[in-house]
Amino acid sequence: MNSSLTTSTAEAVFVFTGPIFDSQEIDVIGPGRVAVPTHFFKVILVLRPHDRTLHASILPNLDPIPQPLDAFFVSADEVERRTGLGFFSSLDDSAMLQR
Repeated sequence: MNSSLTTSTAEAVFVFTGPIFDSQEIDVIGPGRVAVPTHFFKVILVLRPHDRTLHASILPNLDPIPQPLDAFFVSADEVERRTGLGFFSSLDDSAMLQR
């Protein structure tokens, strides 16, 4: 396990996850016509006494996932760009490690 994701020494951990729809045509399933995302994102902020670490990933909605999970690590800025969402905008990016 990536030691920067170990939470036993963390004061707080914030996790956001959600869908990304990267296609012009959105696939739907079932009688309720539920939209099927092309990808999923996850943004994790780990706060420790003397540092903060930000992790982000975007995974394709495939089964099985075709590569090791670390192949899908991206910056939080990339998740923000693809989703239109803002994460932790009140925090100073220069004081935060991104992994």
